[in-house]
Amino acid sequence: MERKLNTIKPLQKTLNIGGHVITVQFDENLLSDREHYGEWCYRDLSIIINGTSNQTVRQQTLLHEIVEAINELNELGLEHDKIQTLSTALFQVLKHNEDLFGKV
Repeated sequence: MERKLNTIKPLQKTLNIGGHVITVQFDENLLSDREHYGEWCYRDLSIIINGTSNQTVRQQTLLHEIVEAINELNELGLEHDKIQTLSTALFQVLKHNEDLFGKV
């Protein structure tokens, strides 16, 4: 089944993680087809986010998938519940302290 990908709601179209250029795409059927909000795919070097979620859910999901990518690329072996806790905590800190790092 071919996915309907949509990039009209971009957070950012590409990221660099561990020296790899990762594409970020939005799939409006991801939640209904796969029952989750995001996917990290090492094979394709891509992150796919559910495109029908609101902005903060897309942001939090993107951060979660970034942590998933870091975990896999560095063979950290973090279990999914640890990744979920870490990404949720980081999202809260970054969201409520936007000026924390300034322009890096």
